[in-house]
Amino acid sequence: MLVSCASVPTKEFNDATALRERASRYEQVRTYESESFQRAEENYTKADEIIKANKKKEWPDAKTSLLTASENYQKVIDNGMPAYAADLKTDIDKTVKDADDIKAQVALEQRYKEAAALYEEASAMVSASDYENGIGKLEDVKAKFEAIYTEVKMKYDESLKSVEAVRQRLKKLEDMANEIDNMKGAKK
Repeated sequence: MLVSCASVPTKEFNDATALRERASRYEQVRTYESESFQRAEENYTKADEIIKANKKKEWPDAKTSLLTASENYQKVIDNGMPAYAADLKTDIDKTVKDADDIKAQVALEQRYKEAAALYEEASAMVSASDYENGIGKLEDVKAKFEAIYTEVKMKYDESLKSVEAVRQRLKKLEDMANEIDNMKGAKK
C-alpha cells in the first residue's frame, strides 16, 4: 500500500505572496483586471486558510489554489500595470499642456524642469517594461505637474482679476474724462 505524503506548498505560497504584493502595490492597477484580482484573492485566501489550519489532506488543493492565485495575480500585473501607466501618461500630458498654456514652464522654471526630467526617466522605465518603478515615478510626476499647474493657475487667475480691475478703473476714468469734456463743451 502506497501512502502519499503531501507537504506544505511553501514554494507556491511564497510565489503567490510575492505576486500578490506586486499586484497590490498600486491600487489602481487592480481596477484594470478586477475579476482576475478577485479570483486571485479568493484562491489565495482559501489556500492560506488550509495551510494555517494545518489540513494536510487538503494541501494538494491549497497548492492548486495558490497556482491559480499566482496565475491571476500575474494577469493583473501583465495587463493592469501597462494600462495604468498609459492612463497616467495621458493624464500627465493633459496637465503639462494645461500648464504650458499658462506658461508654467516660465513661472516655475526650476520645478517644471525637475518634473519634466523625472517624467522622461519614468517614461523610459515604462518603455523598458519596468512598470513597478516607472509607475511610482509617474505618480510622483503627476503630483508635481498638478501642483505646478495649480500654483501657476492661481497666480494667473489673480493677475487676470487685477488686469480686469485696472480695465474697469481705466474705463471709469475715461468715462469721467468724457463727462468733463462734455461739460466743457456745454459751457461754451
